Amino acid sequence: MTGGGRYAADWAFERACHAYFLRSDRAFALIKGIDASQARQMPGVLAVLTAPDIAVRPQTGRHSQSGREASKLVSPERYPFAADCVRFVGEMVAMVVAESREEAQDAAESIGIDYEELAPVIGAAYALLPGSPQIYPHIPGNLVFDYETGSEAETEAALARAAHVTRVSVQTRRIAGNPMETRTCSVVYDDALQTFDLYLCAQCPSNLRHELAHAFGLPTGRVRIHVQDIGGGFGLRSECYQEYIAQMLAARRLGRPVRWSATRMESFVADPQGRGMQIEGALALDAHGNFLAMRFDFTCDMGAYLLPVASHIMTLNPRRGMAGAYRTPSIYGRFKLAVTNATPVSAYRGAGRPDMAYAIERLVDAAADETGIDPISLRRRNMVVEFPYTTPTGACYDSGDFVGAMEKAVEAADWAGFPGRRATARAAGKLRGIGISTFVEVAGNSIAQNDTARIEFTPSGEVLLHGYSHSTGQGHETVFPEIVARTLGIPPEAVTLVVASPSDHAYGSGSYGSRSAQVAGNLFLHAAQAAIQTGRERLALDWGVPGDEIEFAAGIYRCRERTEALTDLAARLGSQSPHPLNASAGGIPPTSFPNGAHIAEVEIDPDTGAVRICAYTAADDVGVVLNHAIVDGQIIGGLAQAAGQVFGEECIYDPDSGQLMSASFSDYYMPRAGILPDEVQVIDAPVRCTTNDLGVKGVGESGTTGGLSALMNAVVDALRPCGIRHIDPPVTPFKIWQCLQQARARPVASGTGRTGGAA
Repeated sequence: MTGGGRYAADWAFERACHAYFLRSDRAFALIKGIDASQARQMPGVLAVLTAPDIAVRPQTGRHSQSGREASKLVSPERYPFAADCVRFVGEMVAMVVAESREEAQDAAESIGIDYEELAPVIGAAYALLPGSPQIYPHIPGNLVFDYETGSEAETEAALARAAHVTRVSVQTRRIAGNPMETRTCSVVYDDALQTFDLYLCAQCPSNLRHELAHAFGLPTGRVRIHVQDIGGGFGLRSECYQEYIAQMLAARRLGRPVRWSATRMESFVADPQGRGMQIEGALALDAHGNFLAMRFDFTCDMGAYLLPVASHIMTLNPRRGMAGAYRTPSIYGRFKLAVTNATPVSAYRGAGRPDMAYAIERLVDAAADETGIDPISLRRRNMVVEFPYTTPTGACYDSGDFVGAMEKAVEAADWAGFPGRRATARAAGKLRGIGISTFVEVAGNSIAQNDTARIEFTPSGEVLLHGYSHSTGQGHETVFPEIVARTLGIPPEAVTLVVASPSDHAYGSGSYGSRSAQVAGNLFLHAAQAAIQTGRERLALDWGVPGDEIEFAAGIYRCRERTEALTDLAARLGSQSPHPLNASAGGIPPTSFPNGAHIAEVEIDPDTGAVRICAYTAADDVGVVLNHAIVDGQIIGGLAQAAGQVFGEECIYDPDSGQLMSASFSDYYMPRAGILPDEVQVIDAPVRCTTNDLGVKGVGESGTTGGLSALMNAVVDALRPCGIRHIDPPVTPFKIWQCLQQARARPVASGTGRTGGAA
């Protein structure tokens, strides 16, 4: 630890001034007037900007597909500042730029706003009810998109003829990303070149540059993005934020650098939130327990505006994982996306995948309970076993061993020994439960049509890597050089990953959706192979032999009696500029389908409702494992975030006022050290991916995708003997205690229960 890192707030600029944003304290209100006259006269104030000062293109949501009955996504337009109406607490109304942040804040607090308050619309279910207030005149019923996938007719027919139908309603509450580093941005405008330089934290620098240039109607080369270290990504760093656009306007107007750092409360109310789905699920089974059909009806809370990728997160990501690990002949999903008076939603680790896996795995567990079939046997009976396999909603699983991964997890977790552990817990007055999640997710989605990677040989013998998958802690600095070094046959310490240069206008989607190794890793591999081929062609001329006779292995070219090391060839050509061996690669490998089986054991104190994770086992197929330490870290880190969602995280809005009631760490639960057991068993269950040359599948979302449903199934299993057959997260101690009190007041229904404890 040298202290040599540079986060967004570490950039320093001469003559920099500071921005402060005045945000709405109302969820839904008309703006009758804004009086900023006093603010403009206050000490240190350089500018006050409101909606009339803005002349940029609006931001809108997008969707690549049509919806039900050929309908289209209807998106409101969003500008940096609210003009006539505010639609969520935290929406920007004005910006003050001053010599210091304190002066900017003082001036902003003197601005008077005349509001005419309206009744807020909180929650997607309420938004879609007939007679609910209209948030936008051009969006009837607050429904922005009605999307479907699969065959409704086939699915309904299968449900009608089924011997048994299990139905479950699940909900994933809104949660806050809360990265350690709050959003920070500095904008420098060069009037002579008419260029903007932005210094900030971003997962997708190239996409951000494109979005900002589009807002101003500029060529992308006029916007340069500088990113170095990032204190937490999780999807939150993927968006083009309105604050950055406002800062660009102020920097151009004032001719000075403009800085802004969000407070923690601003992060709570203004950063996109995650999850926010209500899912009604139905599973049809025949008399032998074979799956016939699944149906899912989604109600999705989009918040007050649609961020560019939000509708894809709520529809396409769940669609690709809607079959889970099971061969189900008919599947149908319908998605209703609604605007509400809450903070907009976007990507948060998993981005629709954990929600989908949660709905599927709760359905399967409930079906096992209702039919009396052992939950492991029911899963094994219905799992996909032949690959490639195309699901009814169009996903093509290229490879996997779903049964094998489950068996590894079952053995490692000692599932067979659970009844004894449950009995021991019962004797001590505790409720113990075990839960499994078998899941499939999609990895490698792309915003861009093409990603790029480049290898550069230097005169000193160093190899530099330039790519557009920016690390937010995934270990790119280790893995990408290892891939190239292994391919070129040189020491890893001779290879250095360089943060994408802001002057390089090549495009790439960045780092999100478990795509880094799959996309950037393969492109670096291809670029290294291209460099080897270039060297082979050069030596063919030098040696006077056909190029296809020259072999390359372990860093050495060989042909008959002649040999030359790649490092020697690179040094011999080092005086030429650019270096002849420099190489690049572009493209996007097809998506992959990471999968696995996670098993959790929990223990509940019925007197307090407190839950403890006793043991956790994760058997994951992430394809070829490039670096075990990084894979394990990604899975365990994702699991910690899943545990946070299970045991307490929730953005709570007051339905009457629309105020966010959990906008500080005093009110918002965060996963803490000790939430996980001392040891999490992470087991490799790799099956090589067939759609990319490295054979890798994504890993970043696995912990959250498997963790949510495994933990919730374990909690429900612990509560089942008390007559409780479903509960949604967050399962706080008080919530569980309440459920237990209510269960004690009513007769317990008979049921089959599960291995180790009848209901």
